[in-house]
Amino acid sequence: MNPFLSTLLLLTSTLLVSCSSITQPKAPSVNIPEGASVHVVKHENSSRDIDVYLRDAFAKRGFRATSGTKAEMPSASQFYVTYLDRWYWDIAMYLVSLDVTLFDAKTNAVVNSGRYKNSYFHTFPSPSGKADELVARLLGKAQ
Repeated sequence: MNPFLSTLLLLTSTLLVSCSSITQPKAPSVNIPEGASVHVVKHENSSRDIDVYLRDAFAKRGFRATSGTKAEMPSASQFYVTYLDRWYWDIAMYLVSLDVTLFDAKTNAVVNSGRYKNSYFHTFPSPSGKADELVARLLGKAQ
């Protein structure tokens, strides 16, 4: 095979498979009632508004959602959410990955978790859009 054609084929196939992905969470391990209270725990190193985006995504779906530190979690919270966001710089800051875990507030058991991961040939995704999509999937309501 022609070396130029081989190189072109390899490059094209690499570009085609280098897409971002969201892992498909399993069905939630417990029933999550409509209108349940959810607290999004903001981690100490967060400089972005991921906690606000996650809180808004739950509120949009009819949950009583709050955000703040774990110490600020209302005692009536039925669930809480933790997240880990990673950002890189490439002309502008962009979201590399977002890991979100939903816990039962009474037992601290994991109810569900999901992950968004950008690719090597990345895009500049909307952080609020990715947070919203992950919440929908966590609740078993993929968009």
